[in-house]
Amino acid sequence: MPQPFARHLARALFPVILGVALAAAVRAADWPMFLGGPSHVNISTETLSVPMALEWKFKTTYYANNPVAPVVAGHTLFLASQSNLYALDAETGEQKWKYPAEGPIGTPTAATIKATPAVADGLVFVGASDGVMYAIDAATGTLKWQYQTNGHIRFAPTIVDKTLYFGSDDYKVYALDVDTGKPAMDPIKTENSIVGSPAFADNLLYFTSADLHFYAANASTGNLKYKIRLTNGNVYSSPVASDRYVFVVGGNVLYAMMRSGSVRWAYTAHNPITNTPLVTDDGVYFGDRAGRFYGLDAKGREKWTITDNAARTMLFTDKPKPTAAAGSDPYLQLAGAVFSSAIQSGKNILVGTNRGFLYAIDAATGKVNWEYGMFADLPKGTYPNIASPPVIANGRLYVMSDDGFLHCFAPGAMDAEPPHITDVTPIRATQMNGSPPILMGGIVSDEGSGINASTIQLTLDDEPVSFTYQPNSGWVYYRTPVTQPIQPLESKRHSISLSVKDWKGNKATETWSFIVDNTLAPSVIETPGTSDVGGNAVGGAMPG
Repeated sequence: MPQPFARHLARALFPVILGVALAAAVRAADWPMFLGGPSHVNISTETLSVPMALEWKFKTTYYANNPVAPVVAGHTLFLASQSNLYALDAETGEQKWKYPAEGPIGTPTAATIKATPAVADGLVFVGASDGVMYAIDAATGTLKWQYQTNGHIRFAPTIVDKTLYFGSDDYKVYALDVDTGKPAMDPIKTENSIVGSPAFADNLLYFTSADLHFYAANASTGNLKYKIRLTNGNVYSSPVASDRYVFVVGGNVLYAMMRSGSVRWAYTAHNPITNTPLVTDDGVYFGDRAGRFYGLDAKGREKWTITDNAARTMLFTDKPKPTAAAGSDPYLQLAGAVFSSAIQSGKNILVGTNRGFLYAIDAATGKVNWEYGMFADLPKGTYPNIASPPVIANGRLYVMSDDGFLHCFAPGAMDAEPPHITDVTPIRATQMNGSPPILMGGIVSDEGSGINASTIQLTLDDEPVSFTYQPNSGWVYYRTPVTQPIQPLESKRHSISLSVKDWKGNKATETWSFIVDNTLAPSVIETPGTSDVGGNAVGGAMPG
């Protein structure tokens, strides 16, 4: 081919090639439904490095245990909180529209949204407690059509080839045409409420019901292929259809089933499994109600040996440290119950807990590579529950917490501000008796990239002391030991220094002093924010 003609052809085709590339890039960035797609294999094609920093937050309404995750199409993000659906610019967090524009969703009275939306063909689909599936124009936020069922819609719809599948508390799974809202086939009937979002693979729908059965049905006709009795009920989890197996939860048991319905293997967790498992090529990952997070290999064998769970557990309590040597566990102990389903990005697994903690966990080892604590203005004893799965799109991580905030994190987000150290105790220049226990410490917080607990240092008179760190409150403290006979601190001015870094390396240091005069009467100093340690006023959530 002559070079001038080749250059002319290249110039002519460049806009077309660029347009195709951009369209592909937009499609690759989409996260259009619950757990990313109809199979519920929650793996991102984008690898986000950690630690990340907070780029922006968007405030909606407080909705306790909100299980609704955002979905993303192009550069628009859609999320629901309590009784409204929002459309935001996915890069800036700026609101584009809200549905309904005034007042709550509901037919004919106010309803709530507990199901993650889905987006396809320019429409956003969201079900509500009034039993209605709403189809909203994604560009304008106007209602296009609605379909009435006879029960609450509590779990996310699944979209396959212009068909919308979802379950209702009226014991049925529905299939609707996405353009018209007309039934694509007769509903599939069960004997109780539908639990979870239907998973799809090879023209089969997989779903569970509160009738304690797991179902497989033809996605075109609704005809049942089989139903299998589960030993225990499932109230949180959706099925996952991987390349070879279907994963389903029954109580505290995770089943890996062949497509035929026979059980390949089963794993019994210590407590009820409270999220949808993450299934990858080399493992299965899930959490339970007690905060244990498990990593299994493809054959259902435990992958991890965690040796610091005892130490990690002590970070979250005000109890004395155990004297027995720490052992090893096949699970990672997190702070709070795990209602959030996990997502994989590169080597990291990202998951939240109901005490407001977000973790990045190494899939191979179970090591925590990053943790971020969300501090919220909530009543004492409650925490910003992360009950919905994290979502990755457009190079960002989106996390919804039930205090009404959508958090947007990015690896490259700026974080030049050091952590804050407040509420130091004893108060500066306080005079007191030196009899133990004397409490000393302060509260650390960082909204940018989070507190890196491994960097905390507390010294008394320039000597390091053994301290306790409570991430839920940010409280770092040391108590002078009570001995027999009593050994009070020496009468003099004592100096305390508390230092900490965030995950981006910004450091804060606070130094103060107090005066011990053992001729004074002993005094009592209360520990800030520890009366609810080990408890949690936030209940369980039903992930959507």
